[in-house]
Amino acid sequence: RRLLALCGPLEYAEVRLNFSQGFQAIGTILSPLLAQKVFFKNVRDATALVQVQWAYLGIALFDVLLAVAFYYVPLPEASDDDLEELADRRSAVYGTKVGPFPVVWLTLGLGAFSQFCYVGGQESIGSNAGNLDYLLRPNVLHSFDYTTVGHTVFAVGRFLSAFLNYIFKPRWILMFLYGGLIVTCALQMNLGGDAGVAMSQLIFFFESGVFSIIFAISMRGMGLHTKTASSYMTAAISGGALFSPIQTVIAGSNRLQYSFCVPLAAFASGSIFAIYLNIVPAARNQVDPVYERHNRQHNNRKVLTNMTSGSEDAASPKNQFGLAG
Repeated sequence: RRLLALCGPLEYAEVRLNFSQGFQAIGTILSPLLAQKVFFKNVRDATALVQVQWAYLGIALFDVLLAVAFYYVPLPEASDDDLEELADRRSAVYGTKVGPFPVVWLTLGLGAFSQFCYVGGQESIGSNAGNLDYLLRPNVLHSFDYTTVGHTVFAVGRFLSAFLNYIFKPRWILMFLYGGLIVTCALQMNLGGDAGVAMSQLIFFFESGVFSIIFAISMRGMGLHTKTASSYMTAAISGGALFSPIQTVIAGSNRLQYSFCVPLAAFASGSIFAIYLNIVPAARNQVDPVYERHNRQHNNRKVLTNMTSGSEDAASPKNQFGLAG
């Protein structure tokens, strides 16, 4: 993820992360389908199970070969000096303080907290949404099929989020997605039938772009501390180990629909980061993309225009004789 965020123009980091993770979401759809519809479709005895194990052994060997290939491929790596040079280009912005804290470190801290809460809510939804949909509409699809539909919506949402990040400021999109998650989770707790199932699928949609936006935004301006910041953001995914078991305990007491208060609380807590990004001026200046290529082109055109104007003025009668032509 760090490589995707840094490899290319920084202003498009959110676009690259969302687009690449859209393909990861496609894998999330296909892998359980293959497992249930192909690998384990005709497993009735131990012999058939052994044949399935050979398929998984083949996949494992392919992963080993892929790891060896990546080991020898000369992938680009940003040095600390390169990262610090990028940060120095906007040192006045990145060096700003919010109270006693440098804005970049405050953004990182709130971003890690937001990622912790978001992943906790996402894992809670992923573990229970299919079962709740089946409880609300048992005669339409099985819980596995409901979950597959949700993952499909999730994948589409990631590609759409990549496109929207190309047009709008990522902090706006993050605020919109968190707002959608809070509203849909609240409605999910109270609606039944088709409306409840629709809310469940909309939750998958609003989840889609949150992770990538938080990850990319939180590392802007970290300079030589970018790699350390990346490790903090990666560690923040441990939120799934906290929130999901809590929801499981609540759902186990025959209150599955009410248990969605857990992801609701997680998303509401994580949205503090989005609110901070949109109301604190120093944070807005830090995280808003700066389209350096467009600025360079604009400056080059401006210099060319000034040079052309200067040449025309030098050749005019007014400059040669001190009089207007």
